[in-house]
This record gives sequence, C-alpha cells and structure tokens, in this order.
Amino acid sequence: MTESSARANAPAKSSSRATRYTGVAMAAHWVLALGLIAALGLGWYMTGLPFSPSRLKLYNWHKWLGVTLLTLSLLRLLWRLTHRPPELPPAVARAMPQWQHWAHNGTHHAM
Repeated sequence: MTESSARANAPAKSSSRATRYTGVAMAAHWVLALGLIAALGLGWYMTGLPFSPSRLKLYNWHKWLGVTLLTLSLLRLLWRLTHRPPELPPAVARAMPQWQHWAHNGTHHAM
C-alpha cells in the first residue's frame, strides 16, 4: 500500500468540536426529563388524596425527588459549562433564516 492510498483510506481528522453531545450529557438530559415528569405526575396525583400517612409519605417522596432533581440539574449545569456543545449540522445551519440563528444563539447564551 502506498502512502497516498493509505492517506485516502484513513478517516478524516475530526474538528476540535464534537458532532454530538456526549453520553453523559444525553443521559443527564433524559434522567432529568423523566424525573421532572415523575415529580409532576406525583404532585398531581397526591393533591387529590385525603390527609393520611400515605399522602404524607408521597409528599416526602415528592420533596426528595425535587431536591435530587435540583442537585442533578446543578451537576448537569457544571458539566455543560466544562463541555462545549456540538455545532449545528451544516445542512441545518444553511437552511435556517438569520433570525433563527440569532434566536438559537441568544437562547443558548441566556441559559
């Protein structure tokens, strides 16, 4: 195999920015999403219950679920501050009007 054919078969060098979010970022996103849905559902369910020990137990679970989700949210924020997000795919970036680019960048910077 010649050097030029080896270079042609080699994978392209990746840019300094990732093309997707990391596994940790995706897992944190979905754990928080499911946790928030669970907390919301639990909150709606327990408001209709009569005062009882089981209702108090559910209130405690709801409270600790909220504290856990807050802690995970802070950890996710720290992760996001130390890991840059991937670029928009070039086809998506080309198809977006300028105002959507501004909105996209503005909301991400605001977060």
